[in-house]
Amino acid sequence: MLFRLGQNLPLPKIITKYKTLTKRTLAEHHLKWQANYYDHRLRSETGSEAFTKYIFLNPYRKQLISTEAVWPYWIINRNYNPELLTDLRNGTLPHPEWLNTAQT
Repeated sequence: MLFRLGQNLPLPKIITKYKTLTKRTLAEHHLKWQANYYDHRLRSETGSEAFTKYIFLNPYRKQLISTEAVWPYWIINRNYNPELLTDLRNGTLPHPEWLNTAQT
């Protein structure tokens, strides 16, 4: 996930709330959250483009889905338009050569 923090809650509380809200649905599919998570806070002067591309490509790089399949869980805020979106094949698919490039 990539999201902008507000002023009300710190990151650990947001993650806790998110895991709590999704726990039941995961359990219905015999899944559960791992105990730990990795977070990286971007400074305002750091662009989010590279991180957006990393997040988008991750399931393709890990071969969780085919490079010819649309990632059904890719959700993006309508107010956020990263360059990545204009560079996708057919508007939805990654270029195969992207999967062989260095990761962020």
